[in-house]
Amino acid sequence: MNTAGLFIHYLSDRTQRQAFLETRRCIEGRVRLERENHRQERLVMSILPRFLVLEMIADMAIMDEYLLPQQFHKIYIHHYKDVSILFADIIGFTSLSLVLSAQELVKTLNELFGRFDRLAEHQCLRIKILGDCYYCVSGVPEPQRGHARCCVEMGLSMISTIRYVRRELQQEVDMRIGVHSGSVLCGVLGLQKWQFDIWSWDVDVANSLEAAGSNATLDCLGGIYEAEAGHGQDRNEFLRKHNIDTYLIRPASREDTEPPKARRPSYDEMTTWSAELPFGDILGMNFVRIHFILSVQGLPHGGKGNLDSLWGRGLSQVRRAGQ
Repeated sequence: MNTAGLFIHYLSDRTQRQAFLETRRCIEGRVRLERENHRQERLVMSILPRFLVLEMIADMAIMDEYLLPQQFHKIYIHHYKDVSILFADIIGFTSLSLVLSAQELVKTLNELFGRFDRLAEHQCLRIKILGDCYYCVSGVPEPQRGHARCCVEMGLSMISTIRYVRRELQQEVDMRIGVHSGSVLCGVLGLQKWQFDIWSWDVDVANSLEAAGSNATLDCLGGIYEAEAGHGQDRNEFLRKHNIDTYLIRPASREDTEPPKARRPSYDEMTTWSAELPFGDILGMNFVRIHFILSVQGLPHGGKGNLDSLWGRGLSQVRRAGQ
């Protein structure tokens, strides 16, 4: 009787151990799978915005069984109004590349752009890095009432960062920054190598503002930014062609510097659009636009104005000093 009981107990204990070990292996496998999925999601989210990644993952889970390899996937395009676009370009990058080795140059750019990415408190979403050009947008995907102010503060912080790099490297490197408020289309293109980007007439304007910029130092003056006429039309064909007024944001007093030099925009103006303006019939651009050119060293003295705090919907008013 005791022998039979011991034998039954042994079999029961063995079965329970096997079940326990199998359950443990299943749990470990599930944890490893979840950890790997989390890593893959983080990798994808480092390339694409989180809101688009989550939308794409949800669609893939539903459509994966029915979508043939040769079929086009869903096009993820979103339209956002009341946003501000910031374009920034490093001045003196060519001379810097002559002084530093290729490894040192890449390390410096990585450190610089990494610092820009950490400026998340300004509610700006980085879109892309093109060589020494960095651009981002505020108001995507979550609306920002003060999107213009967010981009201006982002520009001010970028200038503080480039000052630090200039001091550490002992090299004449500056920043030229252009900010413009308007509407954008943003989304993902491509079937295998996805690319997130923004498009609109206002994106082209922001790029032209940066291209027509000058060297000037920016400081936040208690919520009010001093401004003067930027004369961007004198330095950029795009701005002159479309009669776009620009403003330079600067501190109260700086030493005079040489007249600003224009650079070629980082885009080629499209000539194949059927509409008069790219996306002109989609975005409906009958609203007030405020153009800024932010940059890095001092500006020529001239007529001054106060560019008020850029609160509200990103629309600002320029008040002439003395009025």
